Amino acid sequence: MIAVGATDTDDTRCVPPDWQPFGMQNGGSNYGNHIDVVAPGNWINSTAWNNVYQYWAGTSMAAPFVSGLAALLFAKEPSLTNAAVQNIICITAEDQVGNPAEDTVGWDKYYGFGRINAHDALLYLTEPQLDIGSIVGGTRITATLNNTGFGDASDIQWNITITGGFFVLPRETSGSIPSLPGGGSTELSMSVFGIGLGLLFPQPLITVSATCAEESSVEKSVEATILFGQVTIQ
Repeated sequence: MIAVGATDTDDTRCVPPDWQPFGMQNGGSNYGNHIDVVAPGNWINSTAWNNVYQYWAGTSMAAPFVSGLAALLFAKEPSLTNAAVQNIICITAEDQVGNPAEDTVGWDKYYGFGRINAHDALLYLTEPQLDIGSIVGGTRITATLNNTGFGDASDIQWNITITGGFFVLPRETSGSIPSLPGGGSTELSMSVFGIGLGLLFPQPLITVSATCAEESSVEKSVEATILFGQVTIQ
């Protein structure tokens, strides 16, 4: 379920006075802790039943826009779940487009996550999303790089660095991956030798980062102890 609010031509939340010239005294836009997004909904001329055009306002007009966007996403990627469609619509909505007193940074009770953006929502289905999963120790550092997006990631540049510790070698390892398909994963690894217990010297910090040609990037850091050739993640 997606809760929808309505905005006017200036991306301002619709209020009853917007409709009083048309004889509608009780209209208004939903708002509150349940709102997910907003969509245009102030006297828009659109198709109606019986093969006619009519002006509709408020959430009666805004909600169909969101339903239509959901249908577009399902048409583009039929394997999507309802929850995934809701998430895409919310994370690609445009924030801070309305009244600054109400439309604050991030989610707010008047605009939710923002006004829907069909272009960005569909584009999301063609883009990669790099993500670093687990970082594990042992005789080497191993990190899992995931592409949680729908599009392929190309020309991936990755890096593993270690700061802190005493006499830790090497401090950095990097590499490249030609491509990683949407939904795919691969492992990044680095052998290390030295002493890094976090006692007399700063605790070793392992940082894994990656970027791709499609401008998706990710970075994740964990603390560790290093005793000769054995790495233990904290």
